[in-house]
Amino acid sequence: MSSAVFPLLADRFWILPTGNSVGRSFGPVLASKRYRSTAELRGKRVAVAGTLTTGGVLAQMYCPEARFVKMPYTRIADAILRDECDAGVMIHEEISHFPKLNLNRVCSFTQVWQEETGLPLLVGLNLVRKKLG
Repeated sequence: MSSAVFPLLADRFWILPTGNSVGRSFGPVLASKRYRSTAELRGKRVAVAGTLTTGGVLAQMYCPEARFVKMPYTRIADAILRDECDAGVMIHEEISHFPKLNLNRVCSFTQVWQEETGLPLLVGLNLVRKKLG
């Protein structure tokens, strides 16, 4: 489960102590064909895999004035190249794939998060239902 969603589920789930995904210099990246800063994305279309994903929540935190477009994460890089959106959040294998498409790294959310908080980015959580005991 995305760490961004956990607060909505905390009354029904516990976080398992192992197997969680922690970003240390690796995690969601904002990429674009034309833009190079988050400030340039005001009012622009930014693709996210979902608004309640870790990458989606980080995009909303660091690009609050963008217009967010939901689509499968595997379509985001191609959507940027076809000008269907102005930027997009790269996750999973797309993080290592987007530079090969000559897309710019606008922002490494993991890096910004670590600089601001001093903590690694908790990306994904393994949960168990509390009613299981």
